[in-house]
Amino acid sequence: MTATEQTEQDLIKAYEREYDITLEAIPETVRVRGNASAWSEEEDKAYEDDILARLESGDIWAWFTAKVTVRDSYGREASDYLGCCSYKDEKDFKRGGYYLDMIKACVDEIENADPLETEED
Repeated sequence: MTATEQTEQDLIKAYEREYDITLEAIPETVRVRGNASAWSEEEDKAYEDDILARLESGDIWAWFTAKVTVRDSYGREASDYLGCCSYKDEKDFKRGGYYLDMIKACVDEIENADPLETEED
């Protein structure tokens, strides 16, 4: 693990101590072909074939929309979405920088929310 990856993992752990964070893999509605990569035609096809085979075997992490939801102790919550994802598994997604970026976006939304918007009538 690189120093940057370790720092990212430390930040994630700090957020997890302060907030309830969930990650949900939602089935992707965008088709795989033509959307999974932009390398060469041959490489794209091989990659897409792999994703499709994984999907056929029930592997949700092959092609999904990531939904990260963050809740604070006051019950305020925010969600962020990232579509057309393909990762080995949940751990692989969480290791990538997108997961931390999504957590930060949710935390920013919660912390910058108008207090009047979160009050119940």
